[in-house]
Amino acid sequence: LLADKLGYELHNSSILSSTLVKIPSIPNAQDRYEKDISSYKSSATIIFLGTNDIANNVPIASFGATLNKVITDLKQWNTGKLFFVGILPRRDINTTVINSYNSEAENVVEKNGAVFIDTSTWLTDKDYADDIHPTLNAHKIISNNLYNLINE
Repeated sequence: LLADKLGYELHNSSILSSTLVKIPSIPNAQDRYEKDISSYKSSATIIFLGTNDIANNVPIASFGATLNKVITDLKQWNTGKLFFVGILPRRDINTTVINSYNSEAENVVEKNGAVFIDTSTWLTDKDYADDIHPTLNAHKIISNNLYNLINE
């Protein structure tokens, strides 16, 4: 939805159920992001990671350190303006926990000159198909909000 609005070509490097931090037997972004992203010369890169790290109880410090490495790598690869989309609320995890991860992410992102996007107020309970996954309408809300922020 967002790529269509922006008129951009989308290269989606997502991996189902993956984490940012390496956890044995779980797919993670570190195993693929260099291969998937380093050769692209993008005008913008959007990082949308973390919800599975929370679900797998990854220590916040490990999450922050790994995010720092990813952002540093992306900047070296000329991946354009970097945006980190804050972790969306989940109905199955306490908001305080999500806020802690988002606070760590915001500190790392801003320290590295990237843009942190706070998503904490974008959706309500009715915007979820289950405890985790936004509905199609919620994806439209997310897309519209991202479009407006990226075009500022």
